[in-house]
Amino acid sequence: MASHRKKSLTPSEPSLGIRPLVAAAIFFLCNCGSELPDPSMCISDWELHLPHTNEWLPVQVPGDAMIDLLHHKRVPDPFFGTNEHGLQWIENENWVYRTSVLTSSHAAKSVLRFEGLDTYATILVNDSCLLKTDNAHRAYEIALPMNCDTWEIEVTLHSPVNRGQTVLDKQPRHVPVSNEMKPIGEQTSSVTRKPYYHFGWDWGPRLVSAGISGPVYILPAQQPQASANRIQTEFKLDGASVISFEPENHWPAGTWILCHPDGIRDSLSMDARSKSFNISSPVLWWPRGMGEQPLYTLIWSPESSTYQSIEWKIGLRTLEWIRERDQWGYSFECHVNGIPLHARGANVIPSDFFSFRCSESELLMLQSAVDANMNMVRVWGGASYPSDQFYDFCDSTGLLVWQDFMFACAMVPGDSAYLNNVNAEALHQVRRLRHRPSLAMWCGNNESQKAWNDWGWPDAFDLHGADSVATEQAYDAVFHEVLPSVVSSESNTAYWPSSPSTDSLARPGLPSGDVHAWRVWFDTLDFDYFSTHGGRFVSEYGLQSLPDASTLSKVGIDAFADEALQFRQRSKMDWLKPGLDGWGMMRIYAKRYAADPAAEDPDHTLLDRWIYLTQFAQALGLREALERHRTSDGRFAGSLYWQLSDVWPAVSWSTVDYYGHWKLAHYAVKHANKTRCVQRAHGHLGETLYAFNDNPKAIDNSELRVSLLDIRGDTLQSDSFTIDVPAFSHYVIKLGEEFDDTKGILRWKWIDDSGQLVDIGDWIHKKPAEVNWPEANIEKAWFADSLVLKSNQLVIGVRLQLEGIRFDENGFILFPDEPKSVGFHRIAAQAAASNELTLEHFAQFQ
Repeated sequence: MASHRKKSLTPSEPSLGIRPLVAAAIFFLCNCGSELPDPSMCISDWELHLPHTNEWLPVQVPGDAMIDLLHHKRVPDPFFGTNEHGLQWIENENWVYRTSVLTSSHAAKSVLRFEGLDTYATILVNDSCLLKTDNAHRAYEIALPMNCDTWEIEVTLHSPVNRGQTVLDKQPRHVPVSNEMKPIGEQTSSVTRKPYYHFGWDWGPRLVSAGISGPVYILPAQQPQASANRIQTEFKLDGASVISFEPENHWPAGTWILCHPDGIRDSLSMDARSKSFNISSPVLWWPRGMGEQPLYTLIWSPESSTYQSIEWKIGLRTLEWIRERDQWGYSFECHVNGIPLHARGANVIPSDFFSFRCSESELLMLQSAVDANMNMVRVWGGASYPSDQFYDFCDSTGLLVWQDFMFACAMVPGDSAYLNNVNAEALHQVRRLRHRPSLAMWCGNNESQKAWNDWGWPDAFDLHGADSVATEQAYDAVFHEVLPSVVSSESNTAYWPSSPSTDSLARPGLPSGDVHAWRVWFDTLDFDYFSTHGGRFVSEYGLQSLPDASTLSKVGIDAFADEALQFRQRSKMDWLKPGLDGWGMMRIYAKRYAADPAAEDPDHTLLDRWIYLTQFAQALGLREALERHRTSDGRFAGSLYWQLSDVWPAVSWSTVDYYGHWKLAHYAVKHANKTRCVQRAHGHLGETLYAFNDNPKAIDNSELRVSLLDIRGDTLQSDSFTIDVPAFSHYVIKLGEEFDDTKGILRWKWIDDSGQLVDIGDWIHKKPAEVNWPEANIEKAWFADSLVLKSNQLVIGVRLQLEGIRFDENGFILFPDEPKSVGFHRIAAQAAASNELTLEHFAQFQ
């Protein structure tokens, strides 16, 4: 093969931010002094006008009109039952917020800063219109009038649907969008810079509300913003590093201080000629599992007490996306500090439909990602940009972030006003996040390019000839001009135009770029598809399942026949078969790999049967996908499944439900993503195992014990191997022909040279649906922090449930007469409603 010069997406700059453990997260958010000003400058007490009345309701900001009404018991909970239907009137109203602020406690020259306005807003101060807005994805700032005693502030949030319709009606042609279930010509989400999912998605409700979605501050006019300082890191040949920074003009006088991870402090005056710090022995920041996450702290300390100090957390690292010709096509691989990374993770959507309520739940969501051994998450483009808290957590734990711009499954207008709006949004977000070590990539959109090319939009929206050309030109203006220009000029972060898309550097026909591998689920293919699909980085795939029964019960669902449950499942696949939806697809995969969830069962309710079997099938599918991608010998450089969590209690692709319950799939993901583990290679000739060590420390002189068992648990074959696995590497073990048994269970145990267990696992050769599994008697014994189980038969798919408790494992195999200890810990977010343990296993549902 001819050699090729290495090509990469622009290396990402070393970066900043910190978030301690979840329990301490909110304290640090108030004290880290990053992008958001001091909370004492925040205006949180407002009033909301109730339309068509003279009544004003006291409310808190950030907020949302729908939730404000809920707090005052003027509307029912939008998540309960089918209440969503009765709340659609809210999208057609205008909502007015007001507050009054004494000027005496603020600087003579002050500004009013809105961190979020959703979406079409008119702001009056002392009856003068000072600002009109049309973008929920950016901050706004206005100068406040001087020489007055009070500022009477009034914010009118216009109906996003009615105002959006006015914008849509002015378009010279249709603007395609897929997930808003309105007639063509009424799909206002395509022209409204508001989270697309608010208008409905196949995993969430349509609740098009409005509100002041971010904090509101009154600040001194000259108070700098953290985003107005560009920080860059240079690595020298002698191993030293330089942290340089470029604050915008007109910063007030002050001192710059650099705090090293070991506590050493350096300082520079504001007028220093060279705004940089030299670090002779830099400590590198690494993604989770590859090393530690040390953070340097850059502080600006103002001379005047009028201003607030600012600090940035900086991680020293290099990051490249390597795109070069190889044996498979064109690579798409993330390298950090020169080391290749196999990305293991999930797509994330907001942890609550109303994103201002996410402060605690998003940390629990990210902790579930960390606990499942992920090293990357993808922030999906149909929602909202994450909070500083989100990135603080990722910076401090080593979770890399693939960050979409907020565009998904839609084309865009091409007029200058829209392009200028997008440019302002991109400037705000890129500058806000450019210092983050966890930020790995900016991506232009989710599936918009694919939708235009493959989903029949030109015919569906009557866009042919000149209209087709104009639609493509508008797309190019946003995703090939405006966004990449902002990213390249304002940061050193990589930019990728659309997900999924092929690489423009690659020869047509060669696998390249990223792929959304949806022929499992949307095309009913078997799981072996995960070894054969195209692309070099798998950024979406998944299977649906039901959430925990207690999650459904909280929203009034206690039986499968409940209308509210059917209402929660919104995935449609009419192109395969008229009327086929997610229920039908879940049943297809459950029957194929497990058992029919709709079968009569005297021992279980129909709801319990659907919950267990869909979760069991989802776990099998995600495990197999992750293992096939990881054992592909570099063909696939990453595997991010869809999706981590939910915006409301839903039947969806999530592995963690809305109330934080782990589905069986999340436990399967936890093991498949381990930094050090053994995995069976699927599709290889002969039985093959991979021993992975994605860790900076080698594992030498370790022992891998392998056995083959029949379904009764009797050993048919066994062997052991002495293996050395270098750091950031893997070892391939070819088993003998005696292990090629398509009916048995492969089992392994990996032990290091000190006798400590590295990994233990197993693989069932046949689909569980193809084996008649025996009933079993399982004994249980509780200890302080563990549960010991012992079965008289081989049992698969053991599922343990106890509200308020999270077990360390679930969905596992019990081998006959072999005690198994399962650790557990209490989950503060889930109050224990019952002390009764539920233990289920697959044979009970077969």
